[in-house]
Amino acid sequence: MGRTPSRPRAFESAVEHIRADITAHSLPPGDRLPSEHMLAEQFGFSRHGVREAVRVLELQGLVHVRHGYEGGIFVVEPGAVPIRGALRTSLQLGHVGVVGVDELYHARVLFEPTIARLAVERHPDQLATVLAENVARAESLLAEGAQAFGVNLGFHAVLAQAAGNRVLALIMHAVLDLLESLDRLSYEPQRPIPGFG
Repeated sequence: MGRTPSRPRAFESAVEHIRADITAHSLPPGDRLPSEHMLAEQFGFSRHGVREAVRVLELQGLVHVRHGYEGGIFVVEPGAVPIRGALRTSLQLGHVGVVGVDELYHARVLFEPTIARLAVERHPDQLATVLAENVARAESLLAEGAQAFGVNLGFHAVLAQAAGNRVLALIMHAVLDLLESLDRLSYEPQRPIPGFG
């Protein structure tokens, strides 16, 4: 016998409703969502269910919770954050380790040549100047014995921005943001980015 599909949990309807409002721009960036009490009344379940829904939306990078007198649940600015959140959650569920990080580097190496070609075709002279300045900054930091990981990531971010393809730029920024956050959590020595460093 096949398994009976599990019923969606109550808070998932709130997640889908709020996400739809955000993606349809009914809730623009910076907007404050109603209070937990009001959301609970709107969707007809407990405040605990509302907190679960908000936690999911925050993990997806769609809202940010601020505490204090002027706190609340706010819609975040669009960008790489939702993609980064999805990538991070997916990798954490897969018990990310050395293999997961290596896969991030490998994915970046696979699509970056296309990004670099597009960037060079659009802004050859300006791009060369900006990248040369980035390399000089990295060399200066390394000469001082400092880490240059963030500057190295900046090299790849410049390429992504200059390529003029928003989809590729979002993916690249999501990968770079995730690599940066993993590097901050790591106590291992700095690892060079393949192809640069």
